[in-house]
Amino acid sequence: MDTTELQLAAWTKTAREYQFRLPDREEVSRAMLMQPEAAIRNEFFWTNDILESRDVALTHHDKLEETFDELMKQINVTKFEWGSHEVENTYYLRDEAIRRKRVRYLTDYMNTTAAAQLFPVAEGVKSWLRRIKEVEMPCSVISHLDSTKLETLLNITGLSEYFIPEQHVSSCAGYTREEQECLGAALRMNRRPDHCVVFSSTPESSIRAHEVKIKAISIMGLYPMYELQTADLTVSTFDDLSVVNVRRVFSDKSFEPEVQLMLERPMTKPRPIRTWVEGDRN
Repeated sequence: MDTTELQLAAWTKTAREYQFRLPDREEVSRAMLMQPEAAIRNEFFWTNDILESRDVALTHHDKLEETFDELMKQINVTKFEWGSHEVENTYYLRDEAIRRKRVRYLTDYMNTTAAAQLFPVAEGVKSWLRRIKEVEMPCSVISHLDSTKLETLLNITGLSEYFIPEQHVSSCAGYTREEQECLGAALRMNRRPDHCVVFSSTPESSIRAHEVKIKAISIMGLYPMYELQTADLTVSTFDDLSVVNVRRVFSDKSFEPEVQLMLERPMTKPRPIRTWVEGDRN
């Protein structure tokens, strides 16, 4: 699903808050695949100071919350708050509070047409996920959004049926590196890392996946094919994928359990070796 509109509005508000240069859509598209602090330093080039970049990342988090609520109102999604709960990941908290209101977004009366325009799904994604589901291949989703926003967007786009909540890797997991996110996804699927594959659209993601022994398949879009050579397989769209060519990525791996080979026939008693020469005995 494409969250460019959401992120573009949030990053633009953040830039205006600090009087930074406004980001363009292409920069935001690449920044969505990074941790916010990394995007601030390595994509927008707003600052190289670690402390300042963290402060800007906190502001971006606040603007993202604000923008998300605005977009939900546009598509007639109701925000429902109740009770309170302890916040597991306190990285994005500016104060000492560790309890927040529980939040849920109700999509029962959603404007489907407006939602599809705000959060479009890439061509071929649903059909590919449907094929994966048919062969009972587990899959996980990794996002820099928090769990509430991720779950809401999966419901809005109709992708929630392919990713069970227990296999979501969101910002609430507390991972700070992409390698950790990949391993977290493998753990949630109960699979060995070298039996997993990451689908991404950046050369950096493929490198990070390989560092933890995970295969990588790149989808062209943000980068041309010649920049995606770090992946094990590169395709132009999800329509070019099949279960067969994904399994070919693992041609050097065996997914069958190792069994002890049984002998075809029992071992016979070895024949004695004669140590005397014929004629030596009478």
